[in-house]
Amino acid sequence: MNFHEVEITIIESGDRIVPKMEASFATHIHKILIEKGVIIITKTKIISRTSDTATPSSGEVVKTKTVIWMGWHSYS
Repeated sequence: MNFHEVEITIIESGDRIVPKMEASFATHIHKILIEKGVIIITKTKIISRTSDTATPSSGEVVKTKTVIWMGWHSYS
């Protein structure tokens, strides 16, 4: 695998990645990932997915080969 040909996109429904961590830490991680070429989209949810696409709430269809779901549910 040629890592220069891999595109990584993080889609986060919240205001920032790693929302359970302190804001300064999240900002630091965000900066490092951007510098490494990772695309970060916040305030967006995945509303549907197929075997080769993911559709965020923005409506843009994103072609995918691999989806890693990091979602969680909170029940009260």
